[in-house]
Amino acid sequence: MNSITLVLFFFLTKNSLSATLEDNKLQRLENVVKELQQQYQEQRKEDLKRIKSLENELLYHNRQTRSFQGYSRVSFTAHLSTDMLRVGNYHTIHFDHVITNNGHAYNSLDGIFRSPVTGTYVFIWTTTNKDQSYMSTELVKNGVRVSRSASDAMDHMDYAVATNFAVINLAVGDEVWIQSGTWHSGQVAGDDLSSFAGWLLD
Repeated sequence: MNSITLVLFFFLTKNSLSATLEDNKLQRLENVVKELQQQYQEQRKEDLKRIKSLENELLYHNRQTRSFQGYSRVSFTAHLSTDMLRVGNYHTIHFDHVITNNGHAYNSLDGIFRSPVTGTYVFIWTTTNKDQSYMSTELVKNGVRVSRSASDAMDHMDYAVATNFAVINLAVGDEVWIQSGTWHSGQVAGDDLSSFAGWLLD
């Protein structure tokens, strides 16, 4: 091999090696770009999911806020207009004389308060008994007794009054009412002497 051929061989080999190195470098760059593009697409998907989740959460809170604002004045007061006679055990007392019913959550026809919005509520009730009569009553939430009281004029000719209250948490649709217990003479005084009231605290 003469010197010219040798020089040409080295020149061609060097160019071929340089081209291979450039190709490898270009390939690595393409791989990096592809990897970055893939990471970007994956991150974009995660960001879109997060944005959608935040939008749904905001929508939920806006609905809750509007719902709460619409019922922020939930309160009621109702009295018993006439005496109840021959009351049995666990008989719902229908406080029929409605004084206040903001939010329209109390139903005087069945004596039941139905929660229009989730929150903490205060309930208070009073029962009166006349002349040798007595009555135990219960505050009930969804069929479960929460509290009770008793007015007792059993052994005297006079009036007896009992009052109790409860602070309870309610979800939308929960029901609260007052009913008779098992210790009673079957009578509750009306004439607005017995009452049931409640309001949304928070």
